[in-house]
Amino acid sequence: DFNCLQYDINFVCILPSATYGRAIDGNTAREYDKGSVAHTGDNTDDPWWEVDLGALHEIFEILIFNRIDVAAYRASKLKIYISNDGDTWSLVHDQAGRTFGGADGHPLRVRLNKTPARIVRLQLEGREYFHLDQVEIYSTDQ
Repeated sequence: DFNCLQYDINFVCILPSATYGRAIDGNTAREYDKGSVAHTGDNTDDPWWEVDLGALHEIFEILIFNRIDVAAYRASKLKIYISNDGDTWSLVHDQAGRTFGGADGHPLRVRLNKTPARIVRLQLEGREYFHLDQVEIYSTDQ
């Protein structure tokens, strides 16, 4: 049995019409115009999105649904970091230039083998727009 965790979130430089909360609203409509995509408001240096789970949780899996209506390639520079305190970060995934899908049935699936973390940060390398359709974080915690 796995629980999907959703707590406090932050996103750098967000478009007013594409709030960071869209990444955890359960809507995988795939397209910005359908109200499901969180999107930075500018071509930003090293843009990021993070969620604070409020306490340490054993993370089993992270699913990331990419925007697939346009520019899915932008997320190919995605890196996933975790932290217990917001000061020390560990890289747990580097997409290394590989494009991935989302609601088309091909989201990025990162298994973490019950890795303890309080904060999960998704970040792109370099100067880019950052958009997310949906992020799901699963824990074995009851």
